[in-house]
Amino acid sequence: LVRTSTPVYAMIDTGTTGLFVVESMFYDLQRQAKGFKSAEVEFGTTDGRTVSLRVARPDPLFLVFPTKFDWLPPDANLIILGVAFLQDAKLTIDTKTNVFALDAPAA
Repeated sequence: LVRTSTPVYAMIDTGTTGLFVVESMFYDLQRQAKGFKSAEVEFGTTDGRTVSLRVARPDPLFLVFPTKFDWLPPDANLIILGVAFLQDAKLTIDTKTNVFALDAPAA
């Protein structure tokens, strides 16, 4: 379990397989976790539930890389979750109403 002292924002990218972590967090997290063997992201939903997306090392899609974005403020924490996190979830994106629905296992 690794916790940060500042909020972490997550993006889901269906064109990515594993996990990207901004460089400002990556190496510290890697040291704390003693390498990336698994990852779980918990978040609240609009209906008050807490759901989680998780993936573990045996999954061939679970790769973890540092990244940076020129447009991101240096103190911002961002992770990008790829399709490996969505294997046990159902993702629906309605582009007409701009509604994003994720049916994922409860945390």
